[in-house]
Amino acid sequence: ERVPEMKRTEGCLNPEDPADPTECVEGDGEKLAIVVGDSFAAVWSRPLRDILAADDYRTKVISYSACPFAMVEVDLDLGTEASDRCNDSREGWIAAIGELDPDLVLVVDSEYPVSQNTGLGDDAVQGWADARVEALEQIESPDREIVIIQPNPGGVPIESCYSPLGGPAGCIMPVRDIYDVKTAGDQLAAAELGLTYVETEDWFVVDGEVMPYAGDVIQRTDGGHLTAEYAALIEEPLRDRLELLGVVGAS
Repeated sequence: ERVPEMKRTEGCLNPEDPADPTECVEGDGEKLAIVVGDSFAAVWSRPLRDILAADDYRTKVISYSACPFAMVEVDLDLGTEASDRCNDSREGWIAAIGELDPDLVLVVDSEYPVSQNTGLGDDAVQGWADARVEALEQIESPDREIVIIQPNPGGVPIESCYSPLGGPAGCIMPVRDIYDVKTAGDQLAAAELGLTYVETEDWFVVDGEVMPYAGDVIQRTDGGHLTAEYAALIEEPLRDRLELLGVVGAS
């Protein structure tokens, strides 16, 4: 089952007006948090909303399919329309954050769009870090905290690998190199800007392999998006990690 934020009717994914102060907002806290990124941001916002609500935040999601929050032109294999939507969205994204003036911005996007562009140069890690920094510098503010969350890695879609003759072992795959590129680039960007980076890989990977299940809970609805059930399962460790890093629970 998908999280409700993935439904187009919620206005969280590919919003027509990203600056709408009422669309895809949950909670009634004094402070405003905005979760930005590709469709992974919509998925990860589900556990984040409850964590942030307990810390007096209301949470809004601004996400665009296959579009990272980074200043890089993507050429998606999903087609020209998807590429144009992504590449045209950044200006509105940044303007919306400036207008809404959140206290906290949490960035989470998948490895997929990192592999869908030609502009990172010979050193892809540094290229991604530079593109990320260029975007984040445009939303920096003295009174605003920015946090980069490591996404779950992509894996084998359950429906394509499981059969009555097989089993869970057929759904295991190694972490993609591009995931490691994105992780290293994000860590560089966070270090350069002095931002908090939240590691999460240990919840999804065992000995370099992306798992399909956690116990009896299926992790993904497809090749990447977490199920609502697994999103709920990571809420407690995510809360603990955000508290440890001082993102929530400091007051």
